[in-house]
Amino acid sequence: MTHMKYDTTLDMISQDKIDKLIKKVSKSLFLDDEVASALIYKEWETVELLFAKYKKVKTVHKHLLAEIEGHYRGSLCSN
Repeated sequence: MTHMKYDTTLDMISQDKIDKLIKKVSKSLFLDDEVASALIYKEWETVELLFAKYKKVKTVHKHLLAEIEGHYRGSLCSN
């Protein structure tokens, strides 16, 4: 894969979970893995909080997309 690797020793999120999340986000948003990885890195604090709360990639993916949609929908409406 061409995406960034994260130091997961402190974050307690396995690289496997991150890879799965990247695949799900890239598929849902029609992005390549590298762009999806960058988006996840940009939203890393949210990703950490979601994994701490929900643990499962599928649930984190769902809530992350809702957060992203709300963020960008809010910024589009305010312009």
